[in-house]
Amino acid sequence: MSINHVILGILQQEEKSGYDLKKIIQNTPFMYWSGNNNQIYKAFVELLENGYVIKRTEHQENAPTKHIYEITEDGREEFKKWFSVETNAPEYKKQILIKLSLADNMSEQSILDCINEYERIIRMEKLLSERSLKSSYFSEREQKFIGLIGENIDGYYNNELDWIKKVREFISNDEGESHVNGVIKESGLKKYKEIVISGSAFKDSKMILDYIFGFGEGETENILIHCDTLDDEFVKLKTGVAGDILQKLSNYKHKMVVVVRNVDNFNKRFNELLSESARSNVFMVFTDYDEAVAWL
Repeated sequence: MSINHVILGILQQEEKSGYDLKKIIQNTPFMYWSGNNNQIYKAFVELLENGYVIKRTEHQENAPTKHIYEITEDGREEFKKWFSVETNAPEYKKQILIKLSLADNMSEQSILDCINEYERIIRMEKLLSERSLKSSYFSEREQKFIGLIGENIDGYYNNELDWIKKVREFISNDEGESHVNGVIKESGLKKYKEIVISGSAFKDSKMILDYIFGFGEGETENILIHCDTLDDEFVKLKTGVAGDILQKLSNYKHKMVVVVRNVDNFNKRFNELLSESARSNVFMVFTDYDEAVAWL
């Protein structure tokens, strides 16, 4: 598949400038071309030579000249021909699989460090992909398949996160064990600790508190945590795990937000606790990353 057919497909909807086409390709997470000037320029040269597009020039005051491209009937026929041919199988390139296949002589901690870093990358790519898709040209046009496209992308990242969990269980031979890693991040003028927890999240208040207050100590009081879901030990308030953590956050004037994938185990009393904590500006749970950062 070439970038030329992508350009023809977009131009079927409406004419576009070269700059607009470049930005659409660069800002769409499922399009794997860089969309740099050399790629775009070469594509337009070929499309013009083949008679698939025509170009007109618009001069603007106090702005660069715009080159507007429009698809021709030959271009539409070429796009239809490309669309009807057999779709290529997806490329399967995962460096993490190669590393694990060669890990027999590596220490358990080295392997866990490798898996932790891979998880951090996957979670970050997932968030960036979600943001990009929401603001993409295709979402703005409400393209009819965009929801299913997003579901496919999201499914890939979720499958990777589920697989990472299985790798950790295999290494530790203890399904209840939790693993934690984190980084200091900034959003505008706001700095926060971003912590990824896998396995059983918030089951052990001491472990969580030690990590929250030990990691990045003194750099920021804002904490953002990623996990699949909150452990039942935390959600069932009678265990005291939630109370212990929230009391420490309040005492030390920390603010914590959690981004979860699953809220099925949240009960009425726990939801009431969330409402109270949100009002006191101490603790909140979201399923959307951007909403979580905005709340901090």
